[in-house]
Amino acid sequence: MEEWSTEKKRTIWQSTETGMQSDVPFELIAIDSIDMELEGELMYHLIDALSPHEPRDDRYDDDEY
Repeated sequence: MEEWSTEKKRTIWQSTETGMQSDVPFELIAIDSIDMELEGELMYHLIDALSPHEPRDDRYDDDEY
């Protein structure tokens, strides 16, 4: 299995919402933390892509709660 270089991870991380909003320079973050953050970002995008967006699912009508 091919691993991404630290530079590739930096580029990807800086392109994410988390990376763009971070006040901590990339060099001060442990590489393990970056791996976990990238994993979380990937999961978010996968879930978003696989979730139905339209039409609205009426089973979860806000008035019932």
